[in-house]
Amino acid sequence: MRNDRYTEGIDIPVLILLVIAALLVLGILAGTLYAFAAGIWPADGAEAAGSRTGNGAAVSGAGIPDTAYLDLGRLRIALAPEAPEQHAAVLLVKAVLPYPAADGPFQEELARKLPDIRQTIRDSLSQKTLAEIRAAPEEELKNGLLDNIRKLLVLGSPQEIFFEEFIFFE
Repeated sequence: MRNDRYTEGIDIPVLILLVIAALLVLGILAGTLYAFAAGIWPADGAEAAGSRTGNGAAVSGAGIPDTAYLDLGRLRIALAPEAPEQHAAVLLVKAVLPYPAADGPFQEELARKLPDIRQTIRDSLSQKTLAEIRAAPEEELKNGLLDNIRKLLVLGSPQEIFFEEFIFFE
């Protein structure tokens, strides 16, 4: 190993780790500067409306500007049986409600009433049989759910509901 005044007392593995650490720090700084310059990150450090994640939380809209989505979570719903002696099919639904991201009071109402919204979806769909759900047009099912959800809300009215999953188990 060559000893000179720059590497004297520093092992090569330690020097390599220092170089890697310096590159990581530079990469993080460059990414942060790019995010501020491109407007991806709010410059004032405030959290953007609807940017929380998790069950029932809002996620900012990727495709629609100024739209956030309330994640209603995954619901397992026992459907009405076709006949009394038959077992009921199970429907697995994962749905989201879009709403204006700038509407803070409506966002709070949606978050507060999330359990009621989930129960309304369960109640609405559990009254139907598998054959009824398969025969009904998707828009008819969505409109029925939206009508029931709108009855719960005072500060706003969702215009759409999206299904990320809609799976039957017979």
